[in-house]
Amino acid sequence: MVTVRKELESQGTSAIAKASDKNLTEKECGVARDAVILLMVAHDGFTISELCLHHLIAAANVDEVMLSSAISKLNGEEMESLLSYLEKWLKKYEKFPQACPCPQASSMLGLWACDLVPKLEDVVRCLSLVLDTNFSSLVLHPEFHRQLTSMDGLASSLAAEARLCCLLDNTIESLMNASQSCVL
Repeated sequence: MVTVRKELESQGTSAIAKASDKNLTEKECGVARDAVILLMVAHDGFTISELCLHHLIAAANVDEVMLSSAISKLNGEEMESLLSYLEKWLKKYEKFPQACPCPQASSMLGLWACDLVPKLEDVVRCLSLVLDTNFSSLVLHPEFHRQLTSMDGLASSLAAEARLCCLLDNTIESLMNASQSCVL
């Protein structure tokens, strides 16, 4: 498990070096800067065990039925740890909205660890599976209430931010359409 942390640190160090490499194009430097932020967020504050969860949560080929089945078999302590892990991610995405997926980092710069970092939608998908699978037991056990309340606040904040971004995107698109109409 220590190798997971070392590999992530190595990829982060490589991303930092690439972000300041004067021989790279502006686009490559931009991708490297995005990768630095993403890898920093994925590393800081997570235990070695949690770093291993990154791969599972980020994997595109994970069968949701199998994952739901595995989640349903977690005991109380394991469920609390998983909720804590998902809460950390929600806090990170709220604190660092600039941390976004870097799909080009792997192919363009060899920063494959970026592909193994859970996106916000991966975290939300996993949280939804946890809630769908264990809702009644989570609600009935007070030891989960603090985490659920905290995650509710985080999810509400992120949803409000997403609505604002959609509004801005729609405004920009309208302005672009209007400016193109004026040119014609």
